[in-house]
Amino acid sequence: MVDRYRVKTDKDSGIVSNPNDSPISDIYYVADLIPRLVTVSGKTQKIVNSLPSIDRITSMDSEIEEILGIKYTAEGTIKI
Repeated sequence: MVDRYRVKTDKDSGIVSNPNDSPISDIYYVADLIPRLVTVSGKTQKIVNSLPSIDRITSMDSEIEEILGIKYTAEGTIKI
């Protein structure tokens, strides 16, 4: 997000894009956006931390194969 709000000059046209010259509403937009990003990041971390470990998922493969009557091949495809 911070990268988007930096002074940039377009190579072809030479037009300078300076977010500091934007109307005051843009400043409020950025100020409002930062807490939202923090909230989403925190919720994402909670979701990721609640996921089972990759070891647990891998150990479930044989159980899944037995229940569904399928077999995973070494290439990762399913054999019925």
